[in-house]
Amino acid sequence: LYNILNQIRVGTLDIHSLIVIKNDKLVLETYLDPYTEKDLHNLKSVSKSVLSALAGIAIEQGLISDVKAKLSEALPEYFEPTADARKGDITLHHLLTMTSGFDFAEHSERAGKWFQAKNPVRDAIALPITSTPGERFRYATINTHLFSAWLTKAAHMNTPAFAEKHLFTPLGIKDYYWVKDPQGVYWGGTQLYLTPMDMARFGMLYLKKGRYEEEQLIPEQWVDDSTKWRHSVDTHSGYGYWWWRIPASDGYVAAGWGGQRIGVFPSKDLLVVVTASNQQHARYIFRQLYSGITPVKVLGDDPAAFAKLSSLVAELATPAKKTANRIPQAAASISGKKYRFTDNPLGISAMTISFDQPDTAQLEMEIDDRT
Repeated sequence: LYNILNQIRVGTLDIHSLIVIKNDKLVLETYLDPYTEKDLHNLKSVSKSVLSALAGIAIEQGLISDVKAKLSEALPEYFEPTADARKGDITLHHLLTMTSGFDFAEHSERAGKWFQAKNPVRDAIALPITSTPGERFRYATINTHLFSAWLTKAAHMNTPAFAEKHLFTPLGIKDYYWVKDPQGVYWGGTQLYLTPMDMARFGMLYLKKGRYEEEQLIPEQWVDDSTKWRHSVDTHSGYGYWWWRIPASDGYVAAGWGGQRIGVFPSKDLLVVVTASNQQHARYIFRQLYSGITPVKVLGDDPAAFAKLSSLVAELATPAKKTANRIPQAAASISGKKYRFTDNPLGISAMTISFDQPDTAQLEMEIDDRT
């Protein structure tokens, strides 16, 4: 752990936070300045694994019959009579395994336009089908967003409300943010913001087979079913129900763009949470920790090593001393001016940046009728 943090300190690894829990003990919790334990991080596609948990809860409650339930029967209002007949065969299982068959590639021009669409659910279902549902794995956020619309309709409440009632509140997760699309459907599979420690709470729920204290929040069978290896994606990963699998191990990972990670390793009773801005660096940390941490239950005390590690954690969290110069001309020219935005997926209506002091900037944003 010290060696990893030292690589972060010297700038080799671009990491925002790192949490390690072993044998139910919080071994390491570190935040790199300017990040703190209170900061909400955009989980990106880690959100998909949260949606996976909500799918299991919805099925247990009878809101959705099972993974064989059809999308066309859940959201018939979006299906055109002349649509490709194969669309009628798309099930929840196909959405969960990213095998719906829609012609959609993540990070493509089509994906960029879809994320900016006025009605993403309608536009997703209108996409062409290029393979029979269940035949081909193709990673696509449209699958999780369609489920968010499905869950909203089935539960008669929006996705965050359902998550708060059945998952967040029981886990003690109070501070979060979730972005919705222009139609009011909350983005399924991205744009959920949590603190790193709340990410850890969610991960521990899976390490404990869906149980938190005395309450079974997620059916144990769903934890097993959703993290089962179902598709080989490439040489270093597989896929379950919106969870990634790691070869030659019982570990599974919720992974988001930029290096957001929740790693669950049952055989080692180990949980690792990373927030970052570099995917390769996050993967490196996971490889180092997985190979370096053994299933041992008890280690002998090592006060010197503990003090060394604690000192480095404190150093990384301490703001670096910087000398502020005068306010640049460009900053002075925009300081205090309010900029208004046209409709956008983030719901930002206005923004003001003020530079009242050389070393201080204040950003004020109006989002969804709140400042």
